[in-house]
Amino acid sequence: MLRFIGALFVPALLAHGQSDPFRFLPTDPAVVLSTSGPAVWREQLGGTNLGKALAAPGLKKPMQELLAYAWKESGIDDGLRAHGDKIQEWLLGYGGKIVVGLTIDWSPLANDRSPRLAMSVAVHPDGTADVTELATEITALLPGHGAADVRIGDHAVKLRVVGKYGITEPIVQEGSLVFWWGHALAAQTERVKPAERPFEPAAELTRGVAFVQMDLASTWSALRDVFGRATEGSPVPALKLFDLAAVAACTRFTYSMFADGPHLGQELIADFAEGARGIYDVIAPPTNRQPRALRYLPANQASFSVFPYDAAALHTLYQQVFALLGDSAPMTREQVEEAFTKATKLRLNEDLLALLDGEWLQIDCFVTNPEELDEESDAENAVFVLPLRDAAQAMKNIDTALRARGLHAGRKSEDYNGSKVWRLSVPGAGPIEYSFLRDAVVVGIGKEPAERVLRLVLDAAATHERGEAAAPLHPTIVGKMKDLPADWCGLTASNVGEAAEMMSAALSMMRAGLAESDQTLEDAGGVWHLLPDAIATLRAELVRHGADIGVGTIWSTKARWRQLSRW
Repeated sequence: MLRFIGALFVPALLAHGQSDPFRFLPTDPAVVLSTSGPAVWREQLGGTNLGKALAAPGLKKPMQELLAYAWKESGIDDGLRAHGDKIQEWLLGYGGKIVVGLTIDWSPLANDRSPRLAMSVAVHPDGTADVTELATEITALLPGHGAADVRIGDHAVKLRVVGKYGITEPIVQEGSLVFWWGHALAAQTERVKPAERPFEPAAELTRGVAFVQMDLASTWSALRDVFGRATEGSPVPALKLFDLAAVAACTRFTYSMFADGPHLGQELIADFAEGARGIYDVIAPPTNRQPRALRYLPANQASFSVFPYDAAALHTLYQQVFALLGDSAPMTREQVEEAFTKATKLRLNEDLLALLDGEWLQIDCFVTNPEELDEESDAENAVFVLPLRDAAQAMKNIDTALRARGLHAGRKSEDYNGSKVWRLSVPGAGPIEYSFLRDAVVVGIGKEPAERVLRLVLDAAATHERGEAAAPLHPTIVGKMKDLPADWCGLTASNVGEAAEMMSAALSMMRAGLAESDQTLEDAGGVWHLLPDAIATLRAELVRHGADIGVGTIWSTKARWRQLSRW
């Protein structure tokens, strides 16, 4: 099985080619992947800060050891290893382009079966390497015995069948290596045959080393049809709920990677059709307001995210859902709200949703001390800041809800820098701290360092109350937002260095646990013993080249949601 997977995806590391590299794509592919080979990646990305960090001499040995381990565990027997070595050598110098087109047949869902996938893979020449040799080596690695003759469009190919899947032996056409793979591929040859009209990717995608384009309109249409037939006669109008949420309003999703000056650039784009946006009005509301919650971000924080949302749109959508369900709902909207009020002594909209002010700031808190690391630390250490329309009223409401549930009895408090910090111990959950500011609530989940970061947020709030300027963003973040349009509405920052420290702490804890049984990381098997040095070296190189912090800036309009990231 591993041999099959390797043969299937080895070409996905290749790339760049002749005129019209998309000529072997099927008609209306659901997903198109285009990626350049390692030679192009080195040429275009080698000069970026991240490229320099990854090319550091200190990383060569651990990467070679990890690669050797991967080959050892691949399942490829010694008799075939030589073919794998040749493919690897070929790949390292390859500068062409590979294009993958994926089609999805959703119709089996109507009969409670999985959708059928099929893809075309085309490796285009780079002017130097001979893809004929590559075809020979890949064929040698393909599983199965014997091959049936089939036609895919104008191409005669040999099909090998492995269980439910089919994969063709590579052929060389117009100088390009081409093969096809899919569920019951013999029955899907019409779906994957090359289109008569050439595929045209979105213009902004062709500037870099790789891109993915997902055209969702046909997928939503197919799913809606299948969903409608599968729920026909159901008392719950599930298809209408699908339409009410306007899931199909997102018509295209794209991702691209490219050199952006000294940075590695990545861009995510979601395009929307005109008309109702449903759930997208809740999670991606059109706005050009820069988030005010950033004024509570402590200095030098480099792992956080801040997004807009629309609580009013959520309430509207929630009301529309109950209106649509009518008598088919197990409970009416009034009954749901009565149950909520009975449990919390609050009204769902007036006392909760209406007080939210449309922003969400999350500060990630990495545990880097092995003595403080436990099984819940990586998942639960975070601090959240939620701006409020009326924080004083919200504080009263939260107190009312806690008393209604009996959670106030074990609550403790302390005064810190002009604010009161409350601490809860919720059964089945970790420790929770919260504090109300003049126009926001701060919630910390977990022990250290969440407790410390929450107090840093309170320090930032006290600075704001004194009328002093908020702490500037981390200088790396400011640098990676240079020359960007100012009408952004969201921001993410990811500190790979801190994440690496946390991984090192986890490995230290693992090493200490093994030592109690007179064992080492080598005794644990796998690649564990290779990771400490590799992580430490990578972290040092990322920091040295200024590539340890990635920044994503978000823009949102009614027609498009966009995030540009720089590393």
